[in-house]
Amino acid sequence: MPPLSALFLLLLCTAHASALCTNVDWLTNATMGILAKCAITAKDGTLLFTPDASLSYGAQWTRDFYYAVNYAPLLFPNVTATSGTVLQKAISVQVGGVRADGCAPDRVQGDLTPVYGPGPASSPMADHAWDNGPFLALLATSYLKTWPNDKSTFCSWLPTLDKALRFTNISSIGLVYNNPAAPNCTYGFTDTVAKSGHLLFTSILVYQAAEELLTAVQHAQCPFSGSAFYQNVMANIKANIMTLKDPNGALLLAASEDDAEPDVWGSALALHLNILPASVAQGVADYLALNTAVLYQEGQVRSLPSPKTWSRCFSGCPAPGTYQNGGFWATPHAWLLPALANNGYHTVAANLLNQTLSNFQTQGVMEWVNTQPAGSGARGYVASATNTLAAAHVLRRKS
Repeated sequence: MPPLSALFLLLLCTAHASALCTNVDWLTNATMGILAKCAITAKDGTLLFTPDASLSYGAQWTRDFYYAVNYAPLLFPNVTATSGTVLQKAISVQVGGVRADGCAPDRVQGDLTPVYGPGPASSPMADHAWDNGPFLALLATSYLKTWPNDKSTFCSWLPTLDKALRFTNISSIGLVYNNPAAPNCTYGFTDTVAKSGHLLFTSILVYQAAEELLTAVQHAQCPFSGSAFYQNVMANIKANIMTLKDPNGALLLAASEDDAEPDVWGSALALHLNILPASVAQGVADYLALNTAVLYQEGQVRSLPSPKTWSRCFSGCPAPGTYQNGGFWATPHAWLLPALANNGYHTVAANLLNQTLSNFQTQGVMEWVNTQPAGSGARGYVASATNTLAAAHVLRRKS
């Protein structure tokens, strides 16, 4: 029996036959194949899942694993709608890697060693990344959403999730703060970039994680005394997120100090989660829809508008136009394309989706792409596949 997501797509495509359905059916199968190739066996026999089918990353990364579990849980090997034991065990490894001070692991290696700082384990770029606590909470709540009867497992994880989320450095105005004098990594998909001051993307992640955690706690009926704390965290982020509004443009800035550049992915996520004032939200949507030449290539998305690049990085910034410094990624499709569709730009979102699917079919599901300069990242990249597939389901429902 095919996964529920595949069945849902089949029903849609039967009712609304189109080239998009054919392409998305292809991506569903491709995603299943990629996830199967990402599986590695840890030393205790637990299946872990790497971020790419080429195994170039070779460990289970918290944020990448979240995207896959959240957007394509039933496409993993040995998983069914009634049993997520494979993922439950893999998530437990990640939860078990939380440090005594609450720092969540950036990744867990096949020998079950947790690594906290992005970069080589022997010489990390920083002590940790601020996004791993929120992503760990989101990972656990995603599991519960797919297997809602496994309340006991979620409740057993909850004290550690709470500790990891509270580890995040929240300032007096309620936003995540990264000390310019000793910065840590911020969001893993720009972990080479030393953004500092108040942070946009990581603050939004904390908002999202707090919201999902409270919903999960209510569903699972776990003993929990932190609800008021997280409600206050959410209120403060929503009240102060506009301190990062670009005074000279439509988007929000990635950070208030170093690398205070317009953040395409972060602005789109804020739009998607409805935490912006209405007038600002429409301005963000208009910008994302009407500035295609500086934002997109092959349907995929730059983290900041071209020709801008990041100025402060941990060990020298990647070459302009490559990787996290101007490469074009499909990862943000999960929130950017639905945000466009929900704000009057369904056609733009559908065009970007079709361009991405065409590129995947001809060039492969890559980590990132660019033609000038020519380059691409790891092949068989999980977040590119799962996050684009999630967007495709949303756009089909709205068509």
